[in-house]
Amino acid sequence: MTPTPPRWADRLLEWFCAPHLLEEVQGDLFERFQHDVQRFSSQKARQQYVRGVLGFLIPRRGQHRAGLPADLYPKPDLTDMLQNFVNISLRNLWRNRRITAVNIAGLSVGLAGGIMLFLLVTYLFSFDRYHANADRSYWIVTDVHHETVQPTDATPRPLGEVLRRDYPFVESAVRLDNIFGRVISVPDGKGRFLKKFEESRNLCFTEPQFFDVFDTQWLDGNKKTALIEPNTVVLSERYAHKYFGHANPMGRVLRFDNKTDLTVTGLIRNLPSNTKLRYDALISYATVPVVLGEGGSREMQSWGNIGSMCFLTLREGTPFMQLLNAFPAIQKKYLNAEQAKTLEFCAIPLGELDHDPVHGGRTPRPILYSLIIVGLALVVAPVSTSSTSLRLRH
Repeated sequence: MTPTPPRWADRLLEWFCAPHLLEEVQGDLFERFQHDVQRFSSQKARQQYVRGVLGFLIPRRGQHRAGLPADLYPKPDLTDMLQNFVNISLRNLWRNRRITAVNIAGLSVGLAGGIMLFLLVTYLFSFDRYHANADRSYWIVTDVHHETVQPTDATPRPLGEVLRRDYPFVESAVRLDNIFGRVISVPDGKGRFLKKFEESRNLCFTEPQFFDVFDTQWLDGNKKTALIEPNTVVLSERYAHKYFGHANPMGRVLRFDNKTDLTVTGLIRNLPSNTKLRYDALISYATVPVVLGEGGSREMQSWGNIGSMCFLTLREGTPFMQLLNAFPAIQKKYLNAEQAKTLEFCAIPLGELDHDPVHGGRTPRPILYSLIIVGLALVVAPVSTSSTSLRLRH
């Protein structure tokens, strides 16, 4: 069998050598190869052939390429070599300009789409993970068992206080009641109102421990005492501006639902967009009995009414199972037989707040993983297509 030069070396030469020089260079190298086969072994000749190709591609000063005539190939430096590579690449691109334009357009669209999807998924995965204690904070929910299981996003109102008071492994716990469809008015001090706003969301009743569980930047007021007393409220920057313009909101009064006056005792920065708990007005939890009216105090101690959201932070080093094991003891101690049979407490990590569709999560993890796969396909497919097109052309 007649020895032949390495095919990959020929391909390398075809890729980088100028077309009008390729035949002559290959011919000279092949003659040298056959001469080496007669003088040495075929393996040695193949090594010399590869060395000759590399010598043509990466020349060194003072040496000719692979023993070829010096007048045909001058002694270029690295800059010449790089410039030659660029010229050849541009020439090939221009020769196949239609395919090149299509490939570049496809690659650009694919990269842009992939990057946008990756940014979107990163943003959606960041929801409520920015809190310092997010890795040991949990959302407590109640599943109601009848003929079917009915998930809820709340718990009986006394649960948060019991967890905070009776279980040392709980660093802090907070109760929170959402408010929907209420009217907030700005009194003018003369028995009338300057402004009225129908608030359908972004308001809640909560406790001072809210600021222990969730990171909040304070601008004015004391986070430890701002929500202790009834009829007090903490506002975000944008709601303070909405109600009072550029005036200092501290100490000002708002009317809640045309019945209850609320004094502004704190001002906080606007919450980031990547949170499901985006509240702009936080009313003290001690105001709930006032709003409920007669029987409000009894309602606050009822275990049969699922009315408050509950969040807690465990002390460092506390295993998650210790929290889960506490729920049966609470059920046995505080719930009657019927309630213990139908109510089941569950804990969801704070970072999963927006990824649990059973309890109102808007972005389930399978959807986000699907978006990642689509993003990878948008990036990889154009690159693969471009490479295939170039190979077919060559």
